[in-house]
Amino acid sequence: MNIIMDLIFEKGDSLNPKGHALVYFRSNVDNKTVAATYIVVLPISVEISKYVPPFLMSQVGNMDEQNLSAFAFPPIPEEMENEAEITCLADLRKDDLLFGGEINLTNPTECMEKINDLVGQYTSLYNTTVIDTNKDQSESDSGIPINDVLYQLMSPNDKLTELGRLVGKLRFGIEGQDEQAIKDSETELTILSNYLPPNHNIEKLIFAIKSADKKSEELADLYVKRCYSLVNEQYDQLSELESKIDTLNSTTLQ
Repeated sequence: MNIIMDLIFEKGDSLNPKGHALVYFRSNVDNKTVAATYIVVLPISVEISKYVPPFLMSQVGNMDEQNLSAFAFPPIPEEMENEAEITCLADLRKDDLLFGGEINLTNPTECMEKINDLVGQYTSLYNTTVIDTNKDQSESDSGIPINDVLYQLMSPNDKLTELGRLVGKLRFGIEGQDEQAIKDSETELTILSNYLPPNHNIEKLIFAIKSADKKSEELADLYVKRCYSLVNEQYDQLSELESKIDTLNSTTLQ
């Protein structure tokens, strides 16, 4: 039995969660009463806004900025006959089996809050495992992690976040004169560029970061902002950024 945070793995491995789990609870009033729900972590990120009619968008708030990645159903645990029934289901379906502890099954709000918390913890474990596994299995001959699988699954905004991380990593490597860090981050940026449209000019961004010119840092920042404007379709801002880039290029990097 593995205990991680509030998750108690009665079946399965906390170091390698399957992405689907039966979770059961005992009543804190009647210890013989058990109830269960089912957690699923989707292998594909879903943008909910794609499936919401335009006339309903005002009613869903910021849902267009959120992705449905994991959920529990039913949202309130359903009473089961006994613990043996739940264990049997987990065995038949090859699910992880988690014990969520004792809870007031007559309090829907408490149940939903507890389940949401467990979904978050289980999803965090699963995502960490997926990232670590992909890095281990996709290591190149030079020891540089190849993140093709991860980049394919990323949303456009996630790719921008990754772009910012790698730009910072490359700059840090250059400042510390760490050749391996420079090589690794440059390789990862090149791989990421394969999953961005060519007009993002990642090659020019890398060149600007590595340049010794005193204005290169400003130029690199403009290239990064340009990527954000392209993804967010901020065309007025894009035009202004391209004008600044052209001006800097004409006086610095040739």
